[in-house]
Amino acid sequence: MVGCNDERLFSVRSEGGRAMELPLPSAVYGSFSPDGKRIGYVPFYSRYLWWKRYRGGATSRIWIADLPDCRIEKIPRDNSNDFSPMWVDNRIYFLSDRNGPISLFAYDVTTKKVAGVIHNPESDILSASAGPGAIVYETFGPLHLYDIETKKSNRLANRLAIRVSSEMPEREPRSVKALDNLSGMRLSPTGDRVLIEARGELNMATLLFAQQPLAYARGSVQRRFRAATARGRVRNYL
Repeated sequence: MVGCNDERLFSVRSEGGRAMELPLPSAVYGSFSPDGKRIGYVPFYSRYLWWKRYRGGATSRIWIADLPDCRIEKIPRDNSNDFSPMWVDNRIYFLSDRNGPISLFAYDVTTKKVAGVIHNPESDILSASAGPGAIVYETFGPLHLYDIETKKSNRLANRLAIRVSSEMPEREPRSVKALDNLSGMRLSPTGDRVLIEARGELNMATLLFAQQPLAYARGSVQRRFRAATARGRVRNYL
C-alpha cells in the first residue's frame, strides 16, 4: 500500500502497522510490482498536468525503481505527460497524452516497449485504477471497465451509487447555543420584545424570554434582520 506526503512515498502492511518511508528522494504516486521488489512511480508532482498539450520542462513522467538500491529505469517518452502507473503482472499500465487525448497505455517490462491499450477514446481519461483482472477508468463522469484478459473496454451499464464521506466535523448536524452566536439584535418600539439574529436565523424574545422562530421561506439567500415597524407588528428582513 502506497501513500504520499510532501512528495515522499511510504508503505504500510496490509494488516496495518507503522508506515515505512521508501528510499526515494522524491515521489508522489506509485505502484508496486507483484513481487514487491520494484515500483513504478511518478518522481514529482506537475502543476501543469491538466494543461492541454503541455510540453514544457515540468511534464509528468514515470520511472521504475529497484528496491532497495533504487536503480532507475525510465519509461520511454517524448516529453509527454505520463501518470497514474498501475503495475499488473509484467506490464505497467498508465495514462498519457503522447498521442493527443489522454488515453491508456501499457509498458512491457520485459520487451521494454510501450503500446496503446485504448485507441481513440471518446474524451480524455481523467483517472484510472487497476483491480483484479480489470482497470476501471473515468471519462468526464462515465465509468468504463477494461478487461485485461480480453483487451476489451465497456462502459458500465449500471450507474454506481458512489458516496464520498468527508472528514468535516463543522458540517455535521449539532446543537449550538444561540446566545453564543449572536450577530445582531433590535428592540421593538414598545420595548417588550427583541429581534435576535443568530447563525442566519431570526428569533423573537419577549419579556419572559420565550423564543418564537419567525416564519419565512427558506432559500439560498442569507436572511438578515432589517427593522421593526413603528407598531412592532411587522418584521422586515432580507
